[in-house]
Amino acid sequence: ASYLEFIDNFGTFLFSHNRTFKAAIFNPGGQQTSFYLCVIHAASNTIIWSGNRDAPISDSGKMLLSFKGITILDEHGNTKWSTPSLKSQVNRLQLTEMGNLVLLDKSNGSLWESFQNPTDTIVIGQRLPVGASLSSAASNSDLSKGNYKLTITSSDAVLQWYGQTYWKLSTDTRVYKNSNDMLEYMAINNTGFYLFGDGGTVFQLGLPLANFRIAKLGTSGQFIVNSFSGTNNLKQEFVGPEDGCQTPLACGRAGLCTENTVSSSPVCSCPPNFHVGSGTFGGCEPSNGSYSLPLACKNSSAFSFLNIGYVEYFGNFYSDPVLYKVNLSACQSLCSSNCSCLGIFYKSTSGSCYMIENELGSIQSSNGGDERDILGFIKAITVASTTSSNDGNDDKENSQNGEFPVAVA
Repeated sequence: ASYLEFIDNFGTFLFSHNRTFKAAIFNPGGQQTSFYLCVIHAASNTIIWSGNRDAPISDSGKMLLSFKGITILDEHGNTKWSTPSLKSQVNRLQLTEMGNLVLLDKSNGSLWESFQNPTDTIVIGQRLPVGASLSSAASNSDLSKGNYKLTITSSDAVLQWYGQTYWKLSTDTRVYKNSNDMLEYMAINNTGFYLFGDGGTVFQLGLPLANFRIAKLGTSGQFIVNSFSGTNNLKQEFVGPEDGCQTPLACGRAGLCTENTVSSSPVCSCPPNFHVGSGTFGGCEPSNGSYSLPLACKNSSAFSFLNIGYVEYFGNFYSDPVLYKVNLSACQSLCSSNCSCLGIFYKSTSGSCYMIENELGSIQSSNGGDERDILGFIKAITVASTTSSNDGNDDKENSQNGEFPVAVA
């Protein structure tokens, strides 16, 4: 199968028995460069699974079905993706009415299933077991793995960004907890969204009856449950975190996010000592052009701490301070000695010191109150100057270390 061979059907080459789901070589967003093997809910045109998400092909690439399994080839015949080695030979490929793409042997035994290899979505009839994850797509037209993950642990469902936790299902007030049993898997069905243990339901979110329901980790990092009732649109039933400012990059790197009480879209600005960045990815940068935002362990030792005022940070809600009962100077010193530290948050009432490590996300406006008296500082790297020297070695060194040169008249 290839997109060119089935171009009149938008790449669709296989339907489930009642045509509820379809398998296709598909180009999400209508772009013409990246094509993927996808399973799609036909009525809503929603992608629920993709095979070669990190290895797209052109419209002339091909999917081959052989006794060894599925292989995705580029236009030159090179393998881009394939199913793993199987215990016996494949006899046929089937797309079930639940949306499960299955390789079967001659005895109709399952050899491989798309349900057991989820991407960013699960549907009714599918289970996400403990230890498994959903990974967001980079964008609606780029299905490659993004930076957000939903992982099922033995006690919770957790959202993370570069290892930093920013939401837990157990802390959401809309979800009811039935027991303290160890979790086994997450699932959705016609009546709601659930986490099950060996003794039954542990967490549950009851929802209106629906024939089709999906749970998806969106490109913005929010976990969304949608239903489909027969119209062409999905209806959003649940989103976590509910506050858009609680997602790691709501306003870009070092951007200041304020919850909008009128609409669900957050309001973005910049913290003190920062202004809107000139890059294409949004966010903020130091107002003083002599400074730039840091990258973990890739900067010079010359830096300062820029005060961003009393703010909040998503990573502090689910992590413990690195130091207790210390003064601000000790907190800054700890960050100074750690090249992966990009900033600190200091709570004066308790002397608690929090660190941002490896990746810097958006900042949140403080709601005030004694529990929120956290003062933020971002480590700003001193930009190298191109002032001349006797032997010119400084200019050579600056060009090699990748720092942005600044000429001063």
